[in-house]
Amino acid sequence: MKKIYFSFLLSLLFSICFCQTPGVKWTRPLGGTSSERAYDVQKTIDGGYLSVSNTISNNIDVSGHHGGGDIWVVKMNSFGAIEWQKCLGGAGTEQFKRLVYNPDGTALIVGVTNSSNGDILNFHGTQDIWAVKIDIAGNIIWQNSLGGTALEEFRNLDITLDNGYIITGYTTSNDGDVNGNHGGEDIWVVKLTNTGNIEWQKCLGGTGSERPRSILSMPDGNFIMVGSTASNNGDVTNQHGNNDLWIIKLNALGNITWQKTYGGTNSETGFRAVVSNSGSITVLANAFSNDGDVVGHNGSSVDVWIVDVSYNDGTLNWQKCIGGSSEETPVSLLKDAQGMYLVAATTISSNGDAVSNHGQRDVLLTRLTNSGLVNWSKCFGGERIEDLFDVYNDTVTSQSKYNAALKVFDVAGKLLWRQIQVINKGFNTIALPSVAQFSTGIYTLQLKAEHKVITKQFAVVK
Repeated sequence: MKKIYFSFLLSLLFSICFCQTPGVKWTRPLGGTSSERAYDVQKTIDGGYLSVSNTISNNIDVSGHHGGGDIWVVKMNSFGAIEWQKCLGGAGTEQFKRLVYNPDGTALIVGVTNSSNGDILNFHGTQDIWAVKIDIAGNIIWQNSLGGTALEEFRNLDITLDNGYIITGYTTSNDGDVNGNHGGEDIWVVKLTNTGNIEWQKCLGGTGSERPRSILSMPDGNFIMVGSTASNNGDVTNQHGNNDLWIIKLNALGNITWQKTYGGTNSETGFRAVVSNSGSITVLANAFSNDGDVVGHNGSSVDVWIVDVSYNDGTLNWQKCIGGSSEETPVSLLKDAQGMYLVAATTISSNGDAVSNHGQRDVLLTRLTNSGLVNWSKCFGGERIEDLFDVYNDTVTSQSKYNAALKVFDVAGKLLWRQIQVINKGFNTIALPSVAQFSTGIYTLQLKAEHKVITKQFAVVK
């Protein structure tokens, strides 16, 4: 039996070493006699928590299981007591992928499904992307199964300016909701209204294989897609080798404004993007090549590769390889208040940018200037293996055209700090509060900007 254990002791990286360990406010298991695995937890508007996971149980804390594997949603109060729980799915298998928690207490849950019954009303075949919106009590407001008779897989989403959703994944279908597949696996982009209806869809690619990684909804209504391609036909031009980083700019109707491939004769893949202070697009990728667009590769394996391109036409502004002679795995790319970049990765190298490696695999943090020069690079870890899942910075970048409300709460839900910032249309950097004003304890940071709420827990130790 596997159960989920919640211990709200998540911390931002304010310092590497702490003098003492902060106390755990509460901890509790959630689940049944089979297996549960939690993937996301969001703080709710009433000070509680919304957890989304996968489950195959149907007893103890879990009820209403449909069969196979369900998506399991649990609402807890601020002390961890369950207020309600819901199993979402059908007799087949559902896998949770992404949670978007809204300021009104509703939530969008996105996953994949191979069920054609239960909560799934319009299944197309093999595996669909499944989007379901629930109300504050966990009741389904709307659901939509997206796909064709072959396979669809979810990768990422963003909220659009009209409070709808832009969803991306890949597809092998060319029927049902899917139209225009070029062959093999295409990137599939679907624009949903805020009521879950398909506004438009686009297949992007060639006769080879394409995979998306992230999509950004831009303040001007356009979209930036980051992924990879192994094609050199269809929508893809000037492909360099086995697999290229592929960046696509789409207009508000999903039509290609420009697309560019970046790489060398080996293989490159894009993962995520941020918008620089000058308005260019900076992309986190990896690189196996040392030719073509890739300059300064550090060894015979894979480097972290940072690429900065023009938002207007995709022209390559600068690129930078980060790593050593062995293997680096990219994890995160952040922009700080000075417009510089924090690149997070793991490394098994012990030279180049990873000369301070402590053991088998370290966390590698590198700060780049806004022109791609290394400001500093440092390894963190011990003599064995370290893994890194994500990094949070001390600034928040907002795309919203509305006022942003930034708040800090203590564990009892008491408001300790609040700031309202008027932000103009475009990308704005919002400074977070100094932790010097808070005593030792666990806190919740909440950023609310019209249709989006972001919450993160952090610990302060003095």
